[in-house]
Amino acid sequence: MTTRHASAALFGISHIKGIVDAFKGVEDFTQANLEIPPWQTGSFKVNEGIHFSYVAGWWDEKTTGKMPSFNKDGIIEYPQALARLAATLPRGAHDPVFFQLAAVDGYAGAELINLGPYDIDPKWDFSTDGQPVMPGRCPVRKKDVDDFIRNTTKNILASCVICKALFPETKIYYVFPPPPIESEEYIIEKARAVAHGHESYQQRYALILKYGIRPFAIRHKLMELANEQLKQDLKQFDIGYITAPEECLLPSGALNEQYASDMHHGNHLYNEAVMRKITATISSLPLQTDITA
Repeated sequence: MTTRHASAALFGISHIKGIVDAFKGVEDFTQANLEIPPWQTGSFKVNEGIHFSYVAGWWDEKTTGKMPSFNKDGIIEYPQALARLAATLPRGAHDPVFFQLAAVDGYAGAELINLGPYDIDPKWDFSTDGQPVMPGRCPVRKKDVDDFIRNTTKNILASCVICKALFPETKIYYVFPPPPIESEEYIIEKARAVAHGHESYQQRYALILKYGIRPFAIRHKLMELANEQLKQDLKQFDIGYITAPEECLLPSGALNEQYASDMHHGNHLYNEAVMRKITATISSLPLQTDITA
């Protein structure tokens, strides 16, 4: 007998957790803590009748280990805790998995600082088709920007490829984060509001105060290039992806503030829109065959 996929799974951090949290109010929502904090598992059903199981949380190196990465020999290294988390995900062997363990969200520190909103010195820019260097900015070669993006995002690809290994014999989809917010005032205010929280938020706010906000046109070009490179890499590994819903974006390509919860996460309206894209993707999958004795 052949049927449409009636179930699927969500796995990951940040933007995946946002999707899970957006459905906490549904009647059959369940949640339980896992032995690896701060990860949780559970399930819920959406209006389309599709049942979702999930394992979601936040990446804490103290309990989960270091993020997946390529070593100098091009081999992916990842913590065994990640494999244990994947093994706890309740799902059918062929249920599609929608995941996100790392993201080019443009606000991280360390190696991703150049992709963030911080207008670090020298205040540079690069030209692309139809988008010349802004007056007064230090021009850099497009090739150098491409090389920089590939080097700084390679470990995001590593997190995607390892999910391919953790969930064999099923279709997996990377969930892209929302694009940048356009308003500099919004970014500064949101960064200030959460600066008293986690150390990483304090660091981000300090960087904003030190460097100011990079013009949106440059931030948008960088994120578009980074996302396009990642899409091409994902195709090589037969990994699908879910992009930001068009209805949540401004004509400029920025995330509409009405769909934002902070400077780099979508709110419940955004996550409900992402879920609509996910369910549409599931509905478009080929019929699955159930073999019974």
